[in-house]
Amino acid sequence: FDRAAALFDGLVFIGICIKTVDFYSPIIELFSFSCAYGVIHGLSAAGEAELLNLHAHKTGALIIAAVELGCAAAGVRPDTDTRKALVRYAAELGLVFQIVDDILDVTSTTEELGKPVGSDADNDKTTFITLYGLQGAHKEAERHNAAALAALDALGPGADFLRLMAAELLERKK
Repeated sequence: FDRAAALFDGLVFIGICIKTVDFYSPIIELFSFSCAYGVIHGLSAAGEAELLNLHAHKTGALIIAAVELGCAAAGVRPDTDTRKALVRYAAELGLVFQIVDDILDVTSTTEELGKPVGSDADNDKTTFITLYGLQGAHKEAERHNAAALAALDALGPGADFLRLMAAELLERKK
């Protein structure tokens, strides 16, 4: 087994274990398979399409799973406009998180960030910085943040906390 196979097997196993307790199992199963797909395909991301696909299945899948679980717990049906808007928000927020993470990897210090910086370049990873440059990555983060906020337009003031979270995520330093 290589690293990718071990990660995939572990994530699938987690999904199967959680499914046996029948606690929102379809969402958890989707999440575990999406993350496994993202991990394996992330090892070879080379261009924009591959990078967007990777983060949709990793960071995006984590945030979407949280939104889906919250919606399920609140009784928000999957076919409602509210749930669709929240899932769209979550997908865009996942991209914002990852783009800002890529930016911080080149602009922050280990002390500020709390983890080693520069590892993406050291490992020759394709990132939003390598694709767009620092300024371009900032613009992409702002564009995806605007799309996340736009997804919340129909939800009114009840979604203000989510708007605040998106703004803070865009400006985070850690």
